[in-house]
Amino acid sequence: MKEAGDRIMALGPRIGQGKTAEVFQWEHNKIIKLFRSRKLDALLEAEWKLSRTVQELKLAVPAVYGIEAVDGKKGIVYERIDGPTLTRQLSKKPWQLNKLARLMASQHFELGCRSGAGLPPQKQLLEYNITHAPQLTEGQKAAVIRYLRQLSDGGQACHGDFHPDNVMLSSKGPVIIDWTTGSCGQPIADVARTVLILEYAELPASMPRLIRTLLTVLRRKLKQEYTSAYLALSGHSLEDIRMWTLPLAAARLIEGVTGEEERRLLRLVQERISSGQPVV
Repeated sequence: MKEAGDRIMALGPRIGQGKTAEVFQWEHNKIIKLFRSRKLDALLEAEWKLSRTVQELKLAVPAVYGIEAVDGKKGIVYERIDGPTLTRQLSKKPWQLNKLARLMASQHFELGCRSGAGLPPQKQLLEYNITHAPQLTEGQKAAVIRYLRQLSDGGQACHGDFHPDNVMLSSKGPVIIDWTTGSCGQPIADVARTVLILEYAELPASMPRLIRTLLTVLRRKLKQEYTSAYLALSGHSLEDIRMWTLPLAAARLIEGVTGEEERRLLRLVQERISSGQPVV
């Protein structure tokens, strides 16, 4: 692991930010994910280790170069990937939807064919999130966790947040980004998570209504085509995806979802529990 003292070199333009970190341009072909506080060093170290493990999968993922210190903060240096996300490409060229859905499915299928050795256990991560979901009662949490523990563990590489914004279309081909939720588990559970996001995730309220409506229609169609393509590649069925919907919906509640998405997810969880979600 490369770690240096504070760099004098100025950061480039900020190109993104989240709750825990900001992303800046770094040198001419790299970015640095700079964590907001040294109190987050444990989070940084965990992401560094995870990124190194993912790189060993020999998939199309951003290269990770090292840890740098800048102005008293620490960050991870990654390869900069230039190109549109699959979401942006779809919004610009909606007539490519079927092609993009097949590409998304093939990338996800290839990912799930790799061993997940060295990655955190998928079911353990899901159980943690379910346990800490504030919208669920203790009884509901217990019911979902009992069900989750009956499902097969698996041992393959899973992304944990595979959706069109995390697939970038570079000049060298598609690249899968943002592996902070990578795990070792069941690929079909990873697919169920993708389907859940495409079905339930809310678009920004600030987005013009016409654009929101268009993207909602496109996303619904993308979900259908992606699912169909993945099932054809994998030999799985829709029921295999459905088996994972309950724990994944419950686990997503911890992610700060609000408004209609939160209400729909909570209703889904409650209905699945009350109807006797299929027992394995």
